[in-house]
Amino acid sequence: MRKSLTVALLTVVFASSLSAATPRGPVVNVNAATVAQLAFLPGIGPKVALQIVAGRPYRSAAELDKAKGIGPKKLAGLVPYVTVNGPTTATAKIKVAK
Repeated sequence: MRKSLTVALLTVVFASSLSAATPRGPVVNVNAATVAQLAFLPGIGPKVALQIVAGRPYRSAAELDKAKGIGPKKLAGLVPYVTVNGPTTATAKIKVAK
């Protein structure tokens, strides 16, 4: 019993360390990005990017819904590509597989 518990625990620790080390792809920091960088986000153009800038600062990606032009559906699509800390790593329009 103890051996199987140890193996299970090690499996969980190993799996979570792998997922933490896996890069999540290009992201845009909504607190620091320029309007042009915000437009890299899927479904975001210059007008909505200006609304995002006007609503700064954001403590979480969920707060983006306070920007005019971002509803629940658009917000759900943006969350994987948004950060509120760290650098913007996106260098071009982010393409979303449909």
